[in-house]
Amino acid sequence: GLRDLAADNITEYNEGLTINSLRRFHIMPEVIMAFLYRNFMLLSAYFNIPTVNCYYVEPDENSTVDDSKVFVNCEGLGEPIFFYLAIVWSLSAITIFLLYMYGYFLHRSFFAGFATIVYYFCSHETATNVHRAPMMRHNFAIPFIIWLTFYLNIYVERHVFSKDNRKDGTHHRNYAMIVSIVIFSTISNVFW
Repeated sequence: GLRDLAADNITEYNEGLTINSLRRFHIMPEVIMAFLYRNFMLLSAYFNIPTVNCYYVEPDENSTVDDSKVFVNCEGLGEPIFFYLAIVWSLSAITIFLLYMYGYFLHRSFFAGFATIVYYFCSHETATNVHRAPMMRHNFAIPFIIWLTFYLNIYVERHVFSKDNRKDGTHHRNYAMIVSIVIFSTISNVFW
């Protein structure tokens, strides 16, 4: 399947045109989730673990649908859309955890981590779209971006602002991070 996506000559109509769909359409998160879903289904079948809960829905007496029709409704991680949404919302939970750790790291107090989470939920409408549009691309990227900046802060503190390089008791990393946040948020607002 990956070979067919990397050398795709069906998606775009042009005689002899072959494209790399993985790069062109940025579908690597979906490919990874499809791999996880397939292995999840194989493991659950191997261990005989049910993955869906199906039930029948009959139309009521006021319905315009034919009474002889009965609908089957299934839900659970065995359904591809529920598996997809579970991964997206798990990444959102990881985002909240990383934000807490980031706030704790910057100020070294539990209150700072808690305040970061409160601020995130107060500005939830502009901070993320996971509640409105879970299929958007940045829902996959946000936890990784936060993790990378968090790791960058740890690296900077250990190697740049170590005790040997610090002259007084002030935390220069806080000032450096505030300046970088202002610069990057300004740049992102200009280009978006």
